[in-house]
Amino acid sequence: MCRCVKFHKCSLNFPIIVFLFKIVITRRLLLILYLLSGGGLPLVEFYFLMTTYLNALYRHIPWYVFLASVLLFALLTAVFYKRKGDSLADSFKQAALLDYFFLVLFSTVFSRPARPEMEYVFTPFWKYWIAFRMLNMFGLFEIVMNIVLFVPIGYLAPTLLKSCRFIKNEFVRVLLFCMSLSVTIELLQLVLHRGMCETDDLTHNTLGTLIGYGLYRLVRKCRN
Repeated sequence: MCRCVKFHKCSLNFPIIVFLFKIVITRRLLLILYLLSGGGLPLVEFYFLMTTYLNALYRHIPWYVFLASVLLFALLTAVFYKRKGDSLADSFKQAALLDYFFLVLFSTVFSRPARPEMEYVFTPFWKYWIAFRMLNMFGLFEIVMNIVLFVPIGYLAPTLLKSCRFIKNEFVRVLLFCMSLSVTIELLQLVLHRGMCETDDLTHNTLGTLIGYGLYRLVRKCRN
């Protein structure tokens, strides 16, 4: 009887301990990276980088995937800084974007259980009917989360794509890049039977991209 009680308490406390561990490690890691940048990374942009990682904590990312993302972030930062000759601040942002998409891909595709059949809905704005006409709060929450999910990507994408010469217009580059990421997620969900492929998700991800890019332009305008 005593053993069962002890095991039950550990099973309840362990997720909380891991969650707190993630928060402490993430905040300290990002603070160290900010100090190493010598103040070259503005506080507003540092906040977006911190949010990029803290958002992943609420997606039930396993500790080993989270640890892999931290190592991936460090590796990508070193690659961008050494090989491409970018500034440390730009290297942080480019690495954060790719690392964030890694976490998004895991949370939206690979962390989900496989379903017996493909599930897809190509009817535009069908979630709004569920959310507003049927007063489904989960549907409304899903709409908001799909928008918020791509705000950091829209904000960080211009730095990653600045050396792209195929498309001169920055807005078009960012829009096409982020839409391709969204389509990749939806196709993987469809092919691997992990989630539902929806046109609404593409619409909401694109809206999040526009919000993120708008914030990027606003911050850049304020800095200039």
